[in-house]
Amino acid sequence: MKKFALVSIIFILFATNIYSKNSNYIDKIINLYNISSGGTIEYNATKTKDGYKLFITPKDEFLRSIFKKSFIDIKVDEGPIVSSPHFTIAKAGLSSKGLISTLLNPNILKESNSSLNKSHYIYEGIVGFSKSLDESFILEPIYIYSNNFELNSSKIVSKSSFNLDTFIGKKSINIDKLNLKESNIVDIKAKGLKIYFSINDKPIDNIALFSSIEFGAKKLNYITKDRKKDLNILFDIKEETKKVDNKFLNSNIKFYSKALDMPTIALSKGIKELNLNIDFKNLGIEGLLDFYKLQKEYDKLNQEIREASKQGDNLAIQKAVLKNQELTNKMVPMWNHLFIKDKTKIVVNIGLKSIKDSYIKLDLVYRGKPLSGDAQSAIISLMSEQLALFDGDFDIAIEQDLINSINPLSIMMFDLLKSKGFIRLKDGVYYIKGSLRGGKIIINNKSYTLPELTKAIF
Repeated sequence: MKKFALVSIIFILFATNIYSKNSNYIDKIINLYNISSGGTIEYNATKTKDGYKLFITPKDEFLRSIFKKSFIDIKVDEGPIVSSPHFTIAKAGLSSKGLISTLLNPNILKESNSSLNKSHYIYEGIVGFSKSLDESFILEPIYIYSNNFELNSSKIVSKSSFNLDTFIGKKSINIDKLNLKESNIVDIKAKGLKIYFSINDKPIDNIALFSSIEFGAKKLNYITKDRKKDLNILFDIKEETKKVDNKFLNSNIKFYSKALDMPTIALSKGIKELNLNIDFKNLGIEGLLDFYKLQKEYDKLNQEIREASKQGDNLAIQKAVLKNQELTNKMVPMWNHLFIKDKTKIVVNIGLKSIKDSYIKLDLVYRGKPLSGDAQSAIISLMSEQLALFDGDFDIAIEQDLINSINPLSIMMFDLLKSKGFIRLKDGVYYIKGSLRGGKIIINNKSYTLPELTKAIF
């Protein structure tokens, strides 16, 4: 028993020493929040008697329409042993509880009835000695309604775990049910909504470049009152970026959708399932960093334009117009740093499931020369090169009935291509295979420039 007590005292002293050397965890938490928000929300904090006050400023225009600039008081229970939010051995325990209404834009609540004056948010966090931050954020069920608007949501649960040194970690948000109705515009009912976000490698210049995000629902019912359409689908969207080496990265985009009933299949022109997969291989890291930095500059400029317009400051608006042109011209070096000749590849796979399967497959390598000049001259250069930008292969199979359902007039074009020998029809499916090489289209082992191909068809 004495040995156990001695070991406990040694551990506590050791843990306390660790804490004294790492008392800046709050600064790291704020930095993590700002990185993971991608600039759509700005976070700041000040110390208080019991912990710290977390200030939240929406920067994105859409988010500002929902949330106001607000703050959350977070209580801190200092370790090495904490009792709040629950008893454990940790560097610190974090906790907060308040009304959801204190975070929302007053316009959301104006002229509406709601349960928000009773619904709370509940936040809990643990800062571990392993430099980890484990958090839980819960929004109690929400119900808002007025004469022409209704929002009804079940409990919203967010859980996350991140390393405060590397910022590597993951977050999940789950909503069992969400109903949104606006009279004569839209009626949405969703079940099993999920959002997953992860940072997979250390950020560069405070940008979480190597990350993934997934968004989906087990069931989404969408009704437009004016068009009398009722869609029931399951969907899942995922984007993931992985580091290849110090210069290149791979980015993957996936989209899957499935019609859940016969009326939805009919409205989708007979398409039961859609499966889209796009791989960008060997994109330049520098170019993608340029893209995100440019996006932030545009967001800042748009905010300045809005403020200048409100104040009627014509001089500021003129300066903003010039700044906009300057930012547009920055797209030229961004493109050159992003798409690297003979290295960058684009692989596309689109699958359509109807009565029979259709698909579109592309496997392309970027061959374009570096752009020069301003944005306008760069666009002219891209347009003049057209087919010379990529070399690669294409393989397409499209169901005849599906084409007829989407656009009956297109059948005439497909039959014309069949009669000229460019495509073939087998068991109700059109097939075409070919390649792009040096600015020419190769079909049936014969190469064509675009004008030559047009002449051969017509």
